[in-house]
Amino acid sequence: MESSSREKKPAQSREDEESGVENLQGQTEINQQPDNPHQTLRREFKPRQVNMLAIAGAIGTGLIIGTGTGLSRGGPASLLIAFIITGSLIYFVMTALGEMAAFLPNDQGFNGYASRYVDPALGYVCKSSVAKVVHLSQVYSFAMGWNYFFTYAIVLPNNLTAAGLIIQYWRPDLNVAIWVTVFAVLVISINVLHVGSFGEAEFVLSTIKIITLVTVMITCLVVSLGGAPAHGRVGFQYWTDPGAFAEYLQPGTLGRFLGFWACMVQACFSYTGTEVVGSAFGETPNPRVTIPRAIRQTLWRICFFYIIGVLTLSMAVPYNNERLVGATKARVSAAASPYVIAMAIGGIKVLPDIVNACLLVFVISSANTDIYVGARTLYSLAKDGHAPAIFLYTTEKGVPMYGVAATSVFVLLGYMNVSKSASSVFGYLVSLVTVFGALNWISVLTSYLGFRRGMKAQGIDRNQLPYRGPLQPYGAWYALGLTILIIIFNGYNAFMPKFDPATFVTCYIGIAVYLINIFGWKFIKRTKRVKANEMDLVTGRPIITEKQAVRETFQQTNHKLATMAVSPLLAPPVEAASATQQRSTSSPLKRTLSAVSSANGTPKPTKAAKPEAGLPADDLIEQMNRAEANKYVTTKFLGEGTYAIVHQGYEKAKPSNIVAIKMIKVQKEYTDGMAPDAVRELKHLQELSHPNIIALRSVYSSNSQNLCLVLEYLPLGDLEMLIRDASGIIYGGADIKAWMGMLTRAVWFCHENFVLHRDIKPNNLLIAADGEVKLADFGLARSFADPYRVMTANVITRWYRPPELLYGARHYSGAVDVWSVGCVFAELVLRKPYLPGNNELDQLSLICAELGSPTEDNWPGVSKLDQFTAPSEPLSPVPSKERMMVQFGTAGADGVDLLMKTLTLDPRKRITAKEMLKHPWWHSQPKPTRKEDLPKKKTGAEQKFAADQARQPGQVDEKMAKVARKLDFGAPK
Repeated sequence: MESSSREKKPAQSREDEESGVENLQGQTEINQQPDNPHQTLRREFKPRQVNMLAIAGAIGTGLIIGTGTGLSRGGPASLLIAFIITGSLIYFVMTALGEMAAFLPNDQGFNGYASRYVDPALGYVCKSSVAKVVHLSQVYSFAMGWNYFFTYAIVLPNNLTAAGLIIQYWRPDLNVAIWVTVFAVLVISINVLHVGSFGEAEFVLSTIKIITLVTVMITCLVVSLGGAPAHGRVGFQYWTDPGAFAEYLQPGTLGRFLGFWACMVQACFSYTGTEVVGSAFGETPNPRVTIPRAIRQTLWRICFFYIIGVLTLSMAVPYNNERLVGATKARVSAAASPYVIAMAIGGIKVLPDIVNACLLVFVISSANTDIYVGARTLYSLAKDGHAPAIFLYTTEKGVPMYGVAATSVFVLLGYMNVSKSASSVFGYLVSLVTVFGALNWISVLTSYLGFRRGMKAQGIDRNQLPYRGPLQPYGAWYALGLTILIIIFNGYNAFMPKFDPATFVTCYIGIAVYLINIFGWKFIKRTKRVKANEMDLVTGRPIITEKQAVRETFQQTNHKLATMAVSPLLAPPVEAASATQQRSTSSPLKRTLSAVSSANGTPKPTKAAKPEAGLPADDLIEQMNRAEANKYVTTKFLGEGTYAIVHQGYEKAKPSNIVAIKMIKVQKEYTDGMAPDAVRELKHLQELSHPNIIALRSVYSSNSQNLCLVLEYLPLGDLEMLIRDASGIIYGGADIKAWMGMLTRAVWFCHENFVLHRDIKPNNLLIAADGEVKLADFGLARSFADPYRVMTANVITRWYRPPELLYGARHYSGAVDVWSVGCVFAELVLRKPYLPGNNELDQLSLICAELGSPTEDNWPGVSKLDQFTAPSEPLSPVPSKERMMVQFGTAGADGVDLLMKTLTLDPRKRITAKEMLKHPWWHSQPKPTRKEDLPKKKTGAEQKFAADQARQPGQVDEKMAKVARKLDFGAPK
């Protein structure tokens, strides 16, 4: 698991974080309480709602209707290529947005990111009695915010009018204004009631969207393959006759290129709104988990709904079809959809009515989203001081009421759209929306590049981000350049065949408005740019990197703590300890003098060589350190990682005593000492001495200031290797019982000494030459003698993490380790991970499916945990012993009973390690295998041991995890 430091939590916080270092998964979210409850949004979106919003976000008239325009102008190949290229653009926009939002989610929408990152400033108006400075970031935020607001405010009446026109498919005698009013009341009511009402309504509407689109895609495929009533099999015939590329405005090659570019513009319109899920990030609980998952959904949506949807359409409808050419000039209705034309070509008579009804759902869903995004954008603008403060007001349910009202005013444009002339004028406004949408993408990408610039200037490693998009920042530069090209050449048809002023204004006025907003605000507010190293990457960040007190302790006395924890040598007399010498030191062990002490501060007796009289303290420590280093001889190189270099060695006095010498590299981020997780590992290894826990022989400092740990040599790799090698290693119930006994005794000993391991997994169970299994990697270990101590919930590798931690428990005991032991037990029996969740949400789903859904009946108090949410799926019962016997029968009835007790949902009912050792399973047949007779793997084991030791304590080898998942822990392929 990845390590990160943690900042000091605000004083007003109810909880006090545990000291030390947590993994990246252990980043703790801060739900800051506002001074005014009527000026804050509510984080009440459920993960399933955010995921559905990400999947179905922008699917609407642009895809279901607009693709017909692109197909008629550019042909099938141009349309498909354009959607693939533009889809890659959108994907990089979304991954850029995901990196920013997962690192620091905010309730200000996209302009909130622009305020913070486009220029390295704090992003808000700084007032003083002398001057008022508004940073350039606010200029960009001002332009981006209003640009985004108008994008959705203008398209709102268009969608409502489209809904009315769709109704006219059945009732042409009714005026469109009637339906504009009806649907306006509907979507406004949904947005006024509650954030949850919008989320739930959009979840239902989006589900219908997806079902409809999948249906029409399958229908197109059936039509092209000859399954429709017309019985004409065409396949890719339309790609050759009339052809793959259509000519547009000009004949020949130029015409085909113009047709392709028309498809690019049309693809931009179809993808507009894909980024809308970002507006919900500020109202999403546990954004560190939900946001990356929602962003990843974008790639699959682009590939499936857009690209495959366009491909199936191009197979079913030729670009020169008379109804297609005529439909692209008609009003918005089902008749204008190329999918309806495909059904007509196939002779299907019923589906057009169904598609028309579903198209109604499309536009109502889009109108619903338009109000939501517009209102949140106004709230964000007001929070930055770019809009009247009245838009900051929210109801007790977190609804920005005045923002909803202001956005709803634009519904009146829908009544203007009733007349034919108004409809033509409004068509130009739709084109304007496309330009505004592309400008929004430019704003997001520019914000992201500013964000990366600030990270680089402040020395923040990208590996610290909860989500990292592929190919970034190069993908952002590519997407930015392509979007600029599309905007610049968007209006080429205004010059062909002759200049059309109306088209020109429609295509380029958005750019003018955007630039006027930027430079006008800059001129009025006299803004100044701030340096990258002054960008605020801390305020409001939902990550606690380390308590300030702990950070100061490590900065000032890190070497002293390390010395106290691990060195049995440094126990000089008081006279020597009081001596001071102002001189440079070359070794981490020379920084301070201390008696050895345990975790609770109790001194331990040590034996130290008597120092020479009058010897300076620094020279004394250097002499003792050199003497310790000279005890060992380094032989062959075993392996190297980013954290350590591992060699094999032996003791000079006893060459047969083989050891592993692990040299921890000096880390730049800890210039005053070693990494705190290394200190933690050393401390616990010094305190714990047990046959089933890896032994720390000694520690000394090298000439290069690297700390060298002398560990017992374990040449047979780890338990994970044996589990994975199903073809080469065969083991049975007796072997499993032997390994489980060793693991249980190690965990019992840790708990008896009030130490939680917090990362038990097969990868951390190393095998000695005599077959003994030893527990290693104490980088996440923690003392738990104080029952009132608050600890992080985000430890233990995900597949072995208990449900109480997944639900955010902050007070826990040895039950968390026992759950991990149970997962290892199950993995030994199955020879593959028992609960291999892809993320925290998936992990909980697997636990519920396999071991039952947590309720107040089987787990009293579970609903009070910080991150508990009631399961949306039907509750799964706790499995019976008979059901578990089917899956784990090879362990025997007693073994299954023990397994079920280790995997009990309620941690208070879960068996303890001490009780495990008294279970009758150990005394039943078969008896445990002797350690000397246990299966062993020699090939590659030494390299695996080296890799285990070279990685940082508490770190997950992601590459190895991916390999294990790919191989399913089975035979190598």
